[in-house]
Amino acid sequence: MDATALERDAVQFARLAVQRDHEGRYSEAVFYYKFSQRVLIL
Repeated sequence: MDATALERDAVQFARLAVQRDHEGRYSEAVFYYKFSQRVLIL
């Protein structure tokens, strides 16, 4: 997977995290925040 695709995925997961956070679905938000972070570290 190329760097652009990884960055795009990280942004998508971060957006999901924020959305879940606003909905009060905190466990899911934490999952997506962590997943987004892991993708960026790659």
